[in-house]
Amino acid sequence: MQEEARKRGSNVPVRHGDKEDGMSKRIELDCGAVVPGCEFVAHGETPADVLAKLAEHGRAAHGIEHLSASLKARIMAMLEAA
Repeated sequence: MQEEARKRGSNVPVRHGDKEDGMSKRIELDCGAVVPGCEFVAHGETPADVLAKLAEHGRAAHGIEHLSASLKARIMAMLEAA
């Protein structure tokens, strides 16, 4: 998970961009959009990838054992809106 964490360089919680190989897209979501002050950034090729990484991080770093349906919906809405 360390490779997933980095300092946020933007106030935008969700970003889409090309991977270095240029072959596929990458989606990023700042955990700080959900847990203010957290600098973790989840990366994935699909919204489901990002959600899974955020859930794993939430358990490990914030003690969130279960993502409620409303929290999942809020995260997915952020990912889909970008």
